[in-house]
Amino acid sequence: MRVQAQGRAASRGTRVGLWGGWMVAVALTVFAVGCSGAQLPVTPKPMPANVTYSGKWYSPQYEQMELTQKGSEVEGTFAYRTGGTLKGTLDGHVLLFDWVQPGNMTEARREVTGKGYFTISDDGEKLDGEWGYGAERVGGGKWTASRISERIGPAFDPDDTVFGGGD
Repeated sequence: MRVQAQGRAASRGTRVGLWGGWMVAVALTVFAVGCSGAQLPVTPKPMPANVTYSGKWYSPQYEQMELTQKGSEVEGTFAYRTGGTLKGTLDGHVLLFDWVQPGNMTEARREVTGKGYFTISDDGEKLDGEWGYGAERVGGGKWTASRISERIGPAFDPDDTVFGGGD
């Protein structure tokens, strides 16, 4: 009887030891993956000749955007909800940026920040990318845009034939 009880206790100890070891392995794997950050789903290539991020853009997700490129730095604004800013650096044709939507204490709205990336098409007319919250560059959703004519200003003109208005 005594031998059998020791055998059961030893068996339980082994199970707990294996279970505890497995849990440690899982925790370390989750920590390592979480700390590594997400890889970009694109590989930078050289910026196409005579192409710039500077200009006015329309994004179906985040409305009008205006970007200014100076060398490898790009800054800009977007009109979504109360507006926001983005600022980033080029790596070839890829713009790696941080974005901010400011908060408003009187409306009990907190500041929201994140990161994202754009790639620019070879003809310089389209942006394709993603955004994420906080330190993540992906995971929040798609962010695309098309270059728009300089004649379309910040104010919407319902008679503008570009948007289907007018006769």
